[in-house]
Amino acid sequence: MNPFYEIQSSIEGVAAAAIDNTKVKVLSRRKGDTKNEVDAELSKIGVAVIVSAPLPIEYGTGGGNALYIDKVRIGLQIIENVGLNKTAPKAFELLTLLTKKFHNERITLSDGQIITFVLLPVEDKSPEDTAHVILFQPMEFALTI
Repeated sequence: MNPFYEIQSSIEGVAAAAIDNTKVKVLSRRKGDTKNEVDAELSKIGVAVIVSAPLPIEYGTGGGNALYIDKVRIGLQIIENVGLNKTAPKAFELLTLLTKKFHNERITLSDGQIITFVLLPVEDKSPEDTAHVILFQPMEFALTI
């Protein structure tokens, strides 16, 4: 399995487990038409969590056939339609649950690598002209492929 897909899939599972007692669905950018899925969730319960695709940011040096990626960035985006969200947790509540979970989380890949995450500052991507709250929690990790 491609390690990027494996990591993204694992993060989806960890995020879903962290918010398991809520009605919130965890979506992924690699599956189908994310915009329609997000719109459907926002119109249903008013909030959704999306796992972004992992992107290599900084490559390391190494020998042999291995590729060392010193920084891979992935993120959790929380979108809340404040006007429609009457029963699900608010965006900031979800952010708290997810950051607590990923703060000390370790994911073991099928090749034995252990991935640990560095949480970066949360970005507020909320548009000023709508009733949406959009929070983005970027995370980084190292990877050898």
